[in-house]
Amino acid sequence: MLDGFDVLAISFTAPADRARMNVEPATLGILLSAGLAGMGLGALFISPVADIIGRRAVVILSTLLMKRRHARLRRHGNVGSFPLAVS
Repeated sequence: MLDGFDVLAISFTAPADRARMNVEPATLGILLSAGLAGMGLGALFISPVADIIGRRAVVILSTLLMKRRHARLRRHGNVGSFPLAVS
């Protein structure tokens, strides 16, 4: 349910985000597509892990990983360095 909300919310904020981040429409399209692909792959591969070790553990681990990646992205400062931030 929340994944659907994310997709809906980003469709309304994408033009303002693109202007604020100063990125080309094609680059923003790649970023939005990566988010959708991540949701699909997460549902396919991470949900079975959650069935085995528990949903709470998976949510905590996912939150910590997102925090780490956001910190790296903030350190690099722009979308152009995004591949460096997720490595």
